[in-house]
Amino acid sequence: MQLLDAWVQANSNNMLTSNSADMAATEH
Repeated sequence: MQLLDAWVQANSNNMLTSNSADMAATEH
């Protein structure tokens, strides 16, 4: 899950991708 955490952190920087955040929440 460390990789996902890093990906989520990088995604946080790009809040433009709201869909990605939704995907991350589903992955968890």
